[in-house]
Amino acid sequence: MVYQNTPNERMFEDLRVIFHDVHDGEKISERIYFTLRKAILYGILPPGVNLGERDIASTLQVSRTPVREALQRLIQEGFIITNKSSKKMSVFQLDIKDIEDIYDIRIGLESIAARLAAERLTDVDILALEEILELEKENRDDLKLQVELNAKFHNTIAMATRNPKLKCLISIYHDLVQTVNYTSLRYKGRIEQALKEHEKIFLALKSRDPESAMKSAIEHMENGKKVRIKLLLQQHRPKRIV
Repeated sequence: MVYQNTPNERMFEDLRVIFHDVHDGEKISERIYFTLRKAILYGILPPGVNLGERDIASTLQVSRTPVREALQRLIQEGFIITNKSSKKMSVFQLDIKDIEDIYDIRIGLESIAARLAAERLTDVDILALEEILELEKENRDDLKLQVELNAKFHNTIAMATRNPKLKCLISIYHDLVQTVNYTSLRYKGRIEQALKEHEKIFLALKSRDPESAMKSAIEHMENGKKVRIKLLLQQHRPKRIV
C-alpha cells in the first residue's frame, strides 16, 4: 500500500479500522499511540507522510489532547520527526546513517538479550521459539507473516530475559527499521538466510550457551544491517533511460 506525503481518505479509513481493533492500554492516548505505531509498522503510514494532530483527532473521533500525547511519545521514540522550520510532523524516513546508528544499538541490545535469555529461558520459552521457527519454515513465501514471525522471534527472546526494560527497547529499535514495506526480508534470499540465523540462535539458546547465543545474535544483526543498507541504495539508485 503506497501513499503520497499528503494524507488521503484511504489512510484515514485504515487508521479507524486499526483504532477500533487496538485494545492495548487503558488510556485513550495509549490506544492512539499503538494505532499510529501499528500503522507505521504495516506501511499504512509510510516514511515521509505528513501527520496533523487535528486530522488524526477528527479521524479517530477523539480530542486533540490524547493525540498530542501519543504523537509526543512517537517523536521521543523516533517514529515521527518534526521539521524545525515548518514545525510539521512526518513519519521517520531512514537514511544510511540512521540504519547504521539503529543497528549499532540493536547489536548491543540483541546480543545482551541472547546472553541473558540463554541463562534464564524456560522449557516453555524453548517450545515457543521452536513453534515460531516451524511457522517461518512453512510460510517462506508470505512476506507479511515473515515480518510478524521475525518480530515474534526476537520478542520471545527478549521476554525470556525477564527484563521488561530491555524488552521495551528491543521492540522500539526493531520496529524503527522493520516495517512491512521496508523490511530487510524483501531482499532476495534474505528470508532463507535469516531463517538459518534464527536456527543458529535457537540452538545456542536451547543448549543454554550464553557466549554462542550472543555471537550468533551479533552475526544476525550485522547481516541484517548490510542487507538493509543494500536495499536503501537500490531504492535510491537512478533509473536507466533506454
